[in-house]
Amino acid sequence: MAETVEERLARTMRAAADLVPDGSLLPDIQRRKAQRTRTRVQILLAAAAVIAVIAATSVAMPRPAPDRPASGEPSPAPTLSMLARPLAELWPQALVQAPARSSDGLAYQPKLALDATHLLLIASDRDDNPVRLDTYDTTTGTATTLTSIALTAELTSYTLESVAAGDGHVAWVTNAFTDGGESEMVTELWAAPWPAGPARRLASFAEGDHEGPSSSLVVGGGSVAWTGIEHVHSVPLTGGEPREIPGITPIGTSDLVVTNGTLSEWPWFQEIPDFLDVRPDGTIPSGKLTNIVTGQSFPIRAAAGVAMLDCGPQWCVGRVLQPNPVAPSPSDHASGSEAEGPWDRPVIQRLDGSGLQFLPMSPTADLMADRFAVSMSADRIYDPHSGQLASLDDPARQGASHSPGGSLIYGEGGVPGMWWVVNLKAIA
Repeated sequence: MAETVEERLARTMRAAADLVPDGSLLPDIQRRKAQRTRTRVQILLAAAAVIAVIAATSVAMPRPAPDRPASGEPSPAPTLSMLARPLAELWPQALVQAPARSSDGLAYQPKLALDATHLLLIASDRDDNPVRLDTYDTTTGTATTLTSIALTAELTSYTLESVAAGDGHVAWVTNAFTDGGESEMVTELWAAPWPAGPARRLASFAEGDHEGPSSSLVVGGGSVAWTGIEHVHSVPLTGGEPREIPGITPIGTSDLVVTNGTLSEWPWFQEIPDFLDVRPDGTIPSGKLTNIVTGQSFPIRAAAGVAMLDCGPQWCVGRVLQPNPVAPSPSDHASGSEAEGPWDRPVIQRLDGSGLQFLPMSPTADLMADRFAVSMSADRIYDPHSGQLASLDDPARQGASHSPGGSLIYGEGGVPGMWWVVNLKAIA
């Protein structure tokens, strides 16, 4: 009888629990404030969340990427003890303001960091329909219209699905519907030069077309590339026919996830093994990073005990399961929760497994701008280049939002009528 999904998931978690690093890697673990670990149910929910994260869209304007990923130095001793400094003190140039409304009354939402001093804003009407893409200069406080979004006359009910920038252009994907009795959805791919120039429709896809963008979108090398349902495709910024990128195929399929991979930044595609696939020795494969221009692939090598890696060409963020350092408390038993079981901890490492560092964040962390580890609530930002940890603990700053892989963290609060924004591209 074939295994059920539940049985496979349980087997995976048992195998992951065996991937425990040596105790010598935890010199400061006893200094941590005692806390209850999540229950087994929470661990399984975290595993399910990994499957959802696989399809997350990256919307970064990447800096020029190297031809091959960087190798790291020998791993330093991981640490759990880091003192956070307020971000406004550590990186004051990165914490800026952006308007919540345009001069003509449209609602603004920050979307991308174009460079160290320019943001891309989505302008929407009172019904929350995207109308325009504007750029905002944080040094002068000036907003400039880049392009309108609804550009095809026979289509209505536009939604903005994804946006990316690079190579002096901004690209975006829209879904809209034909204006008629039997309305059908049409997906369009557009691009416009930045800072100014006319928008160009690069491709149009009918409903159900597997070549259309379904996930991540990146810009570079004179092209726009995206992940479709089955393959990775690209089209020149100057126009032309979309083409399939050879040599990249899905490495795991299921009823829920067809393409287990993502374009992290130009020109890198990360292939992610099916989370439920465990090798006979009990380990979970880490996947590989492929240059979609040269076709060259580089294996992702997880450090001992590390799994669930999200990687760029420089750094990876993942998780490690450690022995639970806290004994169950009487309240745990009284409430029926179980405090035994592994202790899930986010880590950062190099692509080759070197440079492993435990992160003072919980329960998970995201990799942003192929450099920064950002806590799920975006209140902690760690820079492995400098070894510095920044905090965003100001209660006036509320509702932090960020996109894994991106370069922008933003939220409301502080100055009325303004967004607060952390532009990671402004950090040298």
